[in-house]
Amino acid sequence: FADGFGLFFAALILAIGLLIIIYARFYLGRDDPMGRFYCYLLLFQGAMLGIVLSDNVLLLLIFWELTSLSSFLLIGYWRHLPEGRQGARMALAVTGGGGLAMLAGMLLLGQITGSYELTEILGQGELVRASPLYLPALLLILAVLGSIYTGVATATEAAALGVLGALLVAAAQRSLTWDTFWQSLMSATRLYCMIALILAGSSFLSLSMGFIGLPRHLAEGIGALNLSPFALILLLMVFYIVLGCFLDGISMVVLTMAVLLPTLKAAGIDLLWFGVYIVIVVEMAQITPPVGFNLFVLQGMTGHQISYIARAAFPYFMMMVLAVLLIWFYPPLVTYLPSQMKL
Repeated sequence: FADGFGLFFAALILAIGLLIIIYARFYLGRDDPMGRFYCYLLLFQGAMLGIVLSDNVLLLLIFWELTSLSSFLLIGYWRHLPEGRQGARMALAVTGGGGLAMLAGMLLLGQITGSYELTEILGQGELVRASPLYLPALLLILAVLGSIYTGVATATEAAALGVLGALLVAAAQRSLTWDTFWQSLMSATRLYCMIALILAGSSFLSLSMGFIGLPRHLAEGIGALNLSPFALILLLMVFYIVLGCFLDGISMVVLTMAVLLPTLKAAGIDLLWFGVYIVIVVEMAQITPPVGFNLFVLQGMTGHQISYIARAAFPYFMMMVLAVLLIWFYPPLVTYLPSQMKL
């Protein structure tokens, strides 16, 4: 989005960044890892440039979350100081939470205007403000997210609050009738019955595979290969993705974890880190056909073919692959906050 305003801020970011780079050369001590500081600074600077030059609001949100990560790393550069650790946690919570709230708002803007291009959204300001969804949706988002971040409600309770808020908004707009309420109730019932049937079928398949011992034998075979930790993690990712074509997430973990645990310990892999890794990989497996649990749910909700949904989900699959590589090469993304907790 290279208009004059965006170019001005891009030049400002580059100029301030250059001054910080020059100043840091004299400010940092000889024992401070200067290369790491410059790496964090350039990452933050690049993310800021992405924000001011993006014309797509979803791309802008990606760069926003990159600024969250890079500011966390920058502020936590002096992590040996309590002030540095506290400031880094606060920065990550505020900017990361703000990004999630922005995501909800940007998706709503895209629905109202029919586009996620910033130039088109700005050109339809009157349409956005005239939409009946504008104020109610804004208040609903603030109520749900605000209840979570203030500690008033858990995520599940906030979801119930969102349902109640949606009913109140529909009643205030006089669009809530017994007919629409009944249709919504039946639609939700059909959706959850469909999910229950998928889980039931998956349980039968899991029981059969557990009886013949296929996942256990495969896990034992992986453990016997004596791979390096990185190769082991990559092979396990492929292993769980393939299992996800036939099993639900809980069954995959239950049927394989007892066999893999000694191998993981012998490879020196942090089990806390592996717990987060396994959550990401299992979610990857849930969007792989032919038996991707989440794909069936989306098919029931949208009516699209499973092949179309699988193609649409593929970019998110690749983002989770990138997330696995990111947490492998920088484990503190997973282990830093838990390491600060005291029993």
